Amino acid sequence: MAKEQDAVRKIVLERFRAFRKRTELEIGRLTLLAGANSSGKSSVMLPVLLLKQTLDAPFDPGPLLLAGGHVTIGSFDHLRTHGATGDVVLGVETTGGQAIEVGFKRDRKGEIVVASMRCRGARGPTAELRPDAPWHRRPVGRVRFMLGSDAGRRGVSVPQSALVAAQVLEHVLHVPGLRTPPLRDYPVTAVGDTFQGKFDLYVASLLADWQRARDPRIKDVASDLSTLGLTWKVHAKRKSDTHVAIEVGRLPAATQGGAHDLVEIADVGVGVSQALPVVVALHQAVRGQLVYVEQPELHLHPKAQERMAGILVAAAARGVRVVVETHSSLLLIGIQAAVARGVCGLPANEVLLHWFARDPKSGDANITSHRLDETGAFGDWPADFDTVELAAHSAYLDAAEARRA
Repeated sequence: MAKEQDAVRKIVLERFRAFRKRTELEIGRLTLLAGANSSGKSSVMLPVLLLKQTLDAPFDPGPLLLAGGHVTIGSFDHLRTHGATGDVVLGVETTGGQAIEVGFKRDRKGEIVVASMRCRGARGPTAELRPDAPWHRRPVGRVRFMLGSDAGRRGVSVPQSALVAAQVLEHVLHVPGLRTPPLRDYPVTAVGDTFQGKFDLYVASLLADWQRARDPRIKDVASDLSTLGLTWKVHAKRKSDTHVAIEVGRLPAATQGGAHDLVEIADVGVGVSQALPVVVALHQAVRGQLVYVEQPELHLHPKAQERMAGILVAAAARGVRVVVETHSSLLLIGIQAAVARGVCGLPANEVLLHWFARDPKSGDANITSHRLDETGAFGDWPADFDTVELAAHSAYLDAAEARRA
């Protein structure tokens, strides 16, 4: 992993899907992405996932891999903002001050190529690099957007700031919204410091590895699942050389003499299998490592959604960089409450809410950003959640009253 101070601090995108204008999204220790469907929440994280899956590829994927372990984009034209001309720009900036922005375009043959690259070190000025610049000695379009860690061996001089940013990207953990369903057994996978593709595919093998090493994190995972009211124990059982089963406590809490009262995860509610990758990823990540979780509230009871908030806050307090895409007002309120109590160890100003809305005429995404204050308030809270909830209650009461009448 890169040095502790190196983590994703900002995501940059321009002429990318719903983001026509240059957009710089700040990432705090806990970053919340909320808003209506199709408002740009998922798209804003796509630069990180596209660049990461390009780096992850065991073959030369060209400058940008559109179909990989994280996302599948049908065509480069699906990346460019509708009606826009010019290069599609993707980039990241780290907490250490390293920055990398890459402009992509199609060449005359119709292939995706790198049109330009901007690099900035922690102290130096921004350098504008182009395919015809003298700093390279190979066609840059085939060298993983000039960030590949093996680029030096290919005869390409890559700025150090780009390599630092690449290392940060390689360590991102991605827990998708469409997670693996509960299975009787899971294929054995390799586990290490980095994970190629979606993180939920590695959970069973990672639990088996922790269990074999007597790693205390497996107890931490069970504790979090108990907090959510799902189960009190998790156990990885090796079925063969190629498959691992996940067993969990049959009851939500431990009982006397119930140490072996376990069932396979496929025999309990689906909420357990959906919450487990979230919890495991948060405990796998080290300080500065970014965990991107889509809809952590998926398949969870309202009480569990509220309690999930505390688990996310605790991970951010440990130094993990957590980015959450959510539709749960309970999750957001739970985070506010955890910070307002003042005992979680997470500074209020390190919690960011980015609220997404889309222009009904142009389709362009608009982002309103807020930081928590010491009382857990986000300032001008977007009206959508509260208004919809109040309107739903009001509609029911009016209907019930009309029915009685």
